Amino acid sequence: MRVVLHLVTFVLCIGLFAASAQAAEQAEWDQAKVTSIAKRLIPTVNTAYESILPGQLGDANPNNFYRLREIGRRIRPEARRLADLLGKGEGHDATWPVYEQLAMQIRDAQELVNQLFVPEPVSGNLKACKVLIDELTPFYKKPDKAKDW
Repeated sequence: MRVVLHLVTFVLCIGLFAASAQAAEQAEWDQAKVTSIAKRLIPTVNTAYESILPGQLGDANPNNFYRLREIGRRIRPEARRLADLLGKGEGHDATWPVYEQLAMQIRDAQELVNQLFVPEPVSGNLKACKVLIDELTPFYKKPDKAKDW
C-alpha cells in the first residue's frame, strides 16, 4: 500500500512539473512586442539575402549557393507578410502559419550554412535572423494538447 502511495505521489509530481515547464515555455501573447520583433526581422532578412553573393561558398557544390539564395528569396516576403499581418492587428492564430513557415526556412538556411564554409557576413547575417526568430518562438509555441492536422 505504501509503495502504491509513493508511486502515485511520484506520478503526480512528474505531471505537475511537466505542466509548469510547459507553461513557462509558452509566453503570453504580447501583440506590440511580437509586432516589434517581426518588424525588426524585415531589414535583417533583407541584409542576409543581399549578402549571399555568387562565389562566396568557395569550392562547395554550386547548387548549395543557389539553394541558399532560394531560401533567402522565399524568406523575404514571408518576413514582410508576418510584420504586415501583425501590424494590422492579426493575432497568434492568424499569423501562426506564416511564422511557422518563416521559422522553418530560416532554420533550413542556418543548417545549410553550418554544413558549408560560409564567410562571416553571410553566416553572421543568418544568425541575426535566427536570433529574432528565437525571440518570436516563445509566443508561438503550441501547447502539447494542441493537435496538428
